[in-house]
Amino acid sequence: MNTTERIVRDVRERRDSALWEWSLRLDDAEPARAESADGLPTESLLALADAVRRWHELQRPPDVSLEIAPGVELERRWVPLRSVGIYVPRGLVSTLVMCAVPAQVAGVERIVVMTPPDGSGLVAAAAEALGADAEVWAVGGPQAIAALAYGTESIERVDKIVGPGNAYVNEAKLLVAGDVAIDLPAGPS
Repeated sequence: MNTTERIVRDVRERRDSALWEWSLRLDDAEPARAESADGLPTESLLALADAVRRWHELQRPPDVSLEIAPGVELERRWVPLRSVGIYVPRGLVSTLVMCAVPAQVAGVERIVVMTPPDGSGLVAAAAEALGADAEVWAVGGPQAIAALAYGTESIERVDKIVGPGNAYVNEAKLLVAGDVAIDLPAGPS
C-alpha cells in the first residue's frame, strides 16, 4: 500500500484525528477554515466569473413536461446535487471560478472548498467575492480528498468532488471514486 492509499484509508477510518495528523505532517498546519487575505484582483475575477456564469446558464437544459394522454403526464427535471467539494490547487483562484460558478448556476446547496494552507487566504477571498457561500478549508493533499469523500467530525461528506491537483490528489480522487462521484482524473498539466 502506498502513502496516498494509507492517507485515504486512515482518514476514512479515523476521520478528524487522521486529518489533523496528516495535515500537520504534510503541510505543517492544522486543518482550519481559511480566512480571506488581501491581494485578490477582484475586478478580473468577477469578469471571469461573469463569462463562466453566462456560458453555463446557456447550457442548462430546460425542464419539460408533456401530457401524453388524459391524466398521464411525463416530466424531465434537472435537479442539482446537494453538495460539491472543490479541490483548488495552491492559490489557483481560476480553478475556484471554473468549478464554483457552474455549481452556483446549477443550484448546488453546499459548496466545500479544500485548498493547501499556503495561499488559502486568496482562495477564501475569491469565494467571498463570488458570493459562493462556501466552506473554505485550508487543507490540501489526499487527506482533503478523503475528508470530502467520507466526511469527518468537522467536515461533512459531499456528493461529488471536482477540481485538479497534483499526482497525489489525482490518485486520491481515483481511490474514492467508487464511494463518491468525481469529475475526472485531472492531474497537473
